[in-house]
Amino acid sequence: MEINITKLTLQQLVLSNVHIGHNLNFLTYKVKPYLVGKRRFISILNLGYTLLQLKNCINIITKLIAKRQKILITKEVDLYSMKRLFLPKKFGKYVVFFDKKWIGGLLTNFRVVRESPKLFKKGAERVNIQYMRYLPFFVFISDPNLSKWILHEAYNLQIPTGCLIDSNSEYLEIISYPLIGNNSSYESIYFFLSIIRNAILRGIRKEYLKLLKIKRRK
Repeated sequence: MEINITKLTLQQLVLSNVHIGHNLNFLTYKVKPYLVGKRRFISILNLGYTLLQLKNCINIITKLIAKRQKILITKEVDLYSMKRLFLPKKFGKYVVFFDKKWIGGLLTNFRVVRESPKLFKKGAERVNIQYMRYLPFFVFISDPNLSKWILHEAYNLQIPTGCLIDSNSEYLEIISYPLIGNNSSYESIYFFLSIIRNAILRGIRKEYLKLLKIKRRK
């Protein structure tokens, strides 16, 4: 899916089911201000706020990638889809995936993990940690409820985070860019991952143009 991230519209979000929340029985009080109503006991999310925060998230990712900084993306969705979107040959320098159970302290004790052959081997099976020579500069989480330990570690290290916030989500107070949206629908998650992919591509292009200008000056 090719999305022009400079011209995002509410219609694009609606078509990807971003506005559909969980059943009202699972609504958390922190998300209440971001609802616009309900339909058959289903929460309807405020996409106006989503659009604003999404553009902010895109800008920070683009700037980081243009500076050759790496970002971490969690996997609460089909790993095949992620690999299809983020081909290793093209994005390996910029993206690291968390794909299974989190190892406590992987971020906050990163140096210990890197220097321990046993922990490093264990971590490499779950996270592409062999490609992480330093801490990520941004973490994208599709479900903060399932990735609370990653979120807390990133918060303690002051690493910016972008999270999909559904109507049942917690931990809004420690999320840098709360993206109000459906985080249980394949279409919705794929939509957000596609936008992140295009933001990374834009950052890569900026990095390339910057290097080209330096070469021309020489």
